[in-house]
Amino acid sequence: MPSGMERLIGLVVLCTVLALVHGNCQKGGLDVVMSPVGARPVCMDSVDNKLYKMGSRWQNSQCMQCSCTPRGVSCCESINPCS
Repeated sequence: MPSGMERLIGLVVLCTVLALVHGNCQKGGLDVVMSPVGARPVCMDSVDNKLYKMGSRWQNSQCMQCSCTPRGVSCCESINPCS
C-alpha cells in the first residue's frame, strides 16, 4: 500500500501532466448579430476574426481548439498537430 508521501507525489505528477495537456486557454464573450429571423448569439474567433454559431467547434490558424457555448468562446492550445 502506498505511503502518504507516495500518494502526494503521484497526485502532483498527475496534476502537472493534466496542466500540460490542457495547455493555455483563452475565453471570450458572445456577440449578437442580426439575421433574417432576428438577433442571434454568435462567437467571434479573435485570432481569425470569424464568427461561429452556437455549438460550433473549430481549429483556428494558431492551431487552437475552439468552441462556442452559451458561456462564450473558448480556445485552448492543443498538443495535436495543426491540420
